[in-house]
Amino acid sequence: TKSNGKLEFIPLALDSFTSVHDFAGRFKQKRLPLHVLVCNAGLNSYSVPPDQQRTTEGFDFMWQVNYLSHFLLTQLLLEDLKKSAPSRIVNLSSVMHRIGNPDFARHEADKSSSKKVSGSYNDSKLAMALISYEMQERLAGDNITVHACNPGFGLLHLQSRVWPGEAVIKA
Repeated sequence: TKSNGKLEFIPLALDSFTSVHDFAGRFKQKRLPLHVLVCNAGLNSYSVPPDQQRTTEGFDFMWQVNYLSHFLLTQLLLEDLKKSAPSRIVNLSSVMHRIGNPDFARHEADKSSSKKVSGSYNDSKLAMALISYEMQERLAGDNITVHACNPGFGLLHLQSRVWPGEAVIKA
């Protein structure tokens, strides 16, 4: 099928709330419908440099990238999703949500610390799953469906540091 569609890039750095706000503002300026919002980040401890354990806002890097910024982006674009309904939000989680710790208070911002919070990946994926259920209940009357899904395991470059010495297929 031939398409005359146009693809535009809008920069978004999930480790910065300022960038999330800028992205949402730029999108809104375009006055385009928004029928689908896919929130997908899967930083794990192997993909965060040791000197980047905290964001400028003071949050654990993985917690902010994998969860907080997606939550903020969804809230900023919620009116656009409502105006464009039927719409859907797809939040990527992980099977690792099963071992997440629901004590999310331990992820409060701490600009005085440079340490990472243990278990941030699992906790962020649990948070994505839980907020998906909550949003589905709250937005059902607005003709917006919310889904949490586990994309499965892929042998990507991320795993090259997990199994040293083994051949890893890189996608």
